[in-house]
Amino acid sequence: MRQTSEICTTFIPSELIDHLWNIVDVYDESKYVFVLSSRRLGDGMVQDIRIIAGNISTQHTIFGYKPVDFTIIVSHKGDDLRMSLVPSVKAAQEINKWKRRRAIFLFRKRISPAPAPNHFRVRRA
Repeated sequence: MRQTSEICTTFIPSELIDHLWNIVDVYDESKYVFVLSSRRLGDGMVQDIRIIAGNISTQHTIFGYKPVDFTIIVSHKGDDLRMSLVPSVKAAQEINKWKRRRAIFLFRKRISPAPAPNHFRVRRA
């Protein structure tokens, strides 16, 4: 059974996660490391993926997704495969940025302006 951690689904597009699971299906290894990095190509950004599976290391580029910069590890836990983020400085910065945005959103949601108690009219001078 495949398990993707919540932090992965939060920061990585679902299409890219599906692509990584397809790569896991192709190779038959016990541990995978995916180094996701973005780079500029022409007018846009593309996603580079370095795949480290056992003694094999390959790299390819994909288009059409919002590129992210993370390192992901897929490992076996019993009969299950688990995808999770490898803690890094860049990952910690992105997670902290997301937590600050979420805290601001929740604070604004909690404190909403109260409606005026009564309808009032402004008289002409």
